[in-house]
Parts: sequence; structure tokens; C-alpha cells
Amino acid sequence: MNRIRIYSLRGELQKEVVVENASALVNLDWGGTGAGFFSSNQTSGRSELLFIRPDGTSRVLWSQQGAPVAAIPSPDGTHLAIAGWSTQINAWMLTDF
Repeated sequence: MNRIRIYSLRGELQKEVVVENASALVNLDWGGTGAGFFSSNQTSGRSELLFIRPDGTSRVLWSQQGAPVAAIPSPDGTHLAIAGWSTQINAWMLTDF
């Protein structure tokens, strides 16, 4: 789905934002300054972190293989924490002979 619906506190639909260049939005976080949203868009085997403006235009900030990526902005909008996942494994096994 590539739509974000914004409701009033009384449950009334205020606005529907159609996000350009997105097909499967996974999560949603408000931008720190109110200038837009952060969301993860799932594409064939990849996850893209998007910044989405209220008019629906978007731009890719981060891209990775696999699992969704999330972002939390600082309240003043000057920093962004990005949570990404890795599937690399380093396993060891010790035995007593």
C-alpha cells in the first residue's frame, strides 16, 4: 500500500497522502520538524527508508537487503537514528575431547 491516511483526534479523515514511488509501506514515523514522515518501503528483496513530504513526494535515504529499516528523528530535526538489521552470522562450536 502506498497511502498514508491522517485522521483528526475525533476520527475524521483529514487528508490522504499518496506516496510516489512506493508500493509497500511498512512503518511510519513523524519527522522531527513536521516537514514529513519516515517510512520503510519493501521492494523485491530490499527495504528502503523513505522521507515522505505531505504532498506525497518521497526520496530514498537508506537501502538494504531484507528486513524493514526504521528511523526516529530527534525533536529538533537535526539528527536521525536509523535501525537496520544484518543477517551475517559467526558461529563457533567448542567440544571437550
